[in-house]
Amino acid sequence: ADGGHQLFLNVRCKTLGQAGTLTVALKDSADDSTYAAVTSKVVASADNVADSIVARIPLPMGLRRFLVVSLTNGTSGTNVYNAWVSTS
Repeated sequence: ADGGHQLFLNVRCKTLGQAGTLTVALKDSADDSTYAAVTSKVVASADNVADSIVARIPLPMGLRRFLVVSLTNGTSGTNVYNAWVSTS
């Protein structure tokens, strides 16, 4: 949390080449070389659609310095996603 505010990882499907189940994973690292999954969410194919926020995940306390977001779509395609952190 930042100054007492809950932070969220947001993931939006910008363009959809092919629908499929999506797994969103947040990973952290202390040294920027070894990452470990902190939290994840599975998004159903029906919810993995273009121009929608497909995941909003509360960030846990105690995250290490470096963060990466891993997006794995169960169906091959040319999907494009945006990810950002916000207070809402």
